[in-house]
Amino acid sequence: MARILPMYEPIIKCYPGYAHVSSIVGAQSEYHIPWIYNYFVQLYVSDDFRKEFRIDYRTPYLYDNLPCIRRNHIARNIALEQWDGIINFIRYYIDRDYYVYGVFDVSKIAVYSRDHFFSHAPILYGYDDEKEEIYFGDIYGYGKYSLGIASYKEVINATKEITHHKDVDSIDWRSGFYCVRYTENCYPFQFDIDMFINLLTDYVKQKDSVARWTLPGIIRSDKGKTVCGIRIYPFMQEYLLFAHNEGVGLDRRGFYVLKEHKLILEKSLTYVMGEGWKKEYSVEWKMLEKDIQITTIMCNLCIKYNLTSEKNILDKLRDYLVVLEENDKILFPGLIRIVEEKHKRK
Repeated sequence: MARILPMYEPIIKCYPGYAHVSSIVGAQSEYHIPWIYNYFVQLYVSDDFRKEFRIDYRTPYLYDNLPCIRRNHIARNIALEQWDGIINFIRYYIDRDYYVYGVFDVSKIAVYSRDHFFSHAPILYGYDDEKEEIYFGDIYGYGKYSLGIASYKEVINATKEITHHKDVDSIDWRSGFYCVRYTENCYPFQFDIDMFINLLTDYVKQKDSVARWTLPGIIRSDKGKTVCGIRIYPFMQEYLLFAHNEGVGLDRRGFYVLKEHKLILEKSLTYVMGEGWKKEYSVEWKMLEKDIQITTIMCNLCIKYNLTSEKNILDKLRDYLVVLEENDKILFPGLIRIVEEKHKRK
């Protein structure tokens, strides 16, 4: 027996969690696209890069807020005991149109590169009993979101190793699996133009946007000191200096997020203002286009530095960060102005 659930080229690819959800929903409808355009505007990072350097979008949590997504959390011990093993558990939920999302020791799966993290969280979307294969999506190999194949034996070993790891219970979702499905019984999302403008404003003012969708008195699990918006650029300067002094490689994820942030912004503006906005506001478009070009170059320089450790590459990256910061100080107030102007016309 075999069953494969549909997957789609995700609109957000920088981190697996975003890409998984975007791929699942995108295979069924385009309901999630206005939501992505509305909320993937603000950026933030923890103010202590010695612990982790992860530039990320500041958005409401996808699994709880994105229309068309429903999920169940199954404790790891229940999943493995009640279904007599990981393969039966995966088959059971995929047969009921659920994708299975959880942490595995991916060093036990051949298609992952040797330098990949010990643990990662692919989304499992299909199986084939005759071939004894599980089909999954994840960011692996050269850092691109791809669809891969693992044998039943690899998945069993990857589950066994992570289950016995000392850190498996450190985060709630690590200790179990999310079973995720698309549902047609959802409301169509209405783009909130005021929220979009507010998030653009937060980016300029370097303000954490989390309070815009968090009820008073609610303590978020990711609450902490953060660097937001344009302030990310000088913060990255500090990170580059730290990496050079410590002799460590650069976390390329942050540079990829910068690039994707500009690409998503281009799509968001087209959604809000129509296809003709680039001609009507050519000054702003050329500035955004320059940002896209620079962030693309920076991604390549990051990869090159990690291969060569050449100091002159860090110098180039610093120069580009200065250009991006100065450019965005002009670009984003301009974007706020033209979006407000367009909105008033309607």
